[in-house]
Amino acid sequence: MGRGAESLLAGAGLALALAATGVGAAPPDEPVHVEADRAELDERRGIGVYTGRVRLRQGRLQAAGARLTLHTDAEGRLVRAVLTGAPATCRRAPVAGEKRAMECRARRLEFYPAQDRLVLTGAAELRQGPNLFRSEHIVYDLARELVQADPGAAGGGRVRVTIEPRRGQERAPQ
Repeated sequence: MGRGAESLLAGAGLALALAATGVGAAPPDEPVHVEADRAELDERRGIGVYTGRVRLRQGRLQAAGARLTLHTDAEGRLVRAVLTGAPATCRRAPVAGEKRAMECRARRLEFYPAQDRLVLTGAAELRQGPNLFRSEHIVYDLARELVQADPGAAGGGRVRVTIEPRRGQERAPQ
């Protein structure tokens, strides 16, 4: 396997680990396991495409979809990762001390590492524990832990959010 192909494969794990979690993602030196029915790596263009029942696993992260496309620059650094499916899904198990797993699903998951941004498009859902965001379009700024949801370009839809109160905290007297 060429150096560019190795970068594309390693980028898959890094991209989805960061996309799924932000802080506390699997270290990029953990092994990346990708399974697909087919893989095509274009080292000159810096594009890797994995198709057919794609499954990715790295550390606490698992992702699945129909197609994974990775875009890298001339140095082999990941520029963009796109996972599509009906739906594409990702899940990060909690670490010690965390009680909530993070899960997301949409027809299209895009990760932009330079901006530390995850974009979910098409019947998008982002869940952490009992808290849930649903919309056609969700943008998650991982560095700032900021979620923006809107009905997308088609408009007309609604954003639905469920935020559960934290358990174990006493309520202030009323």
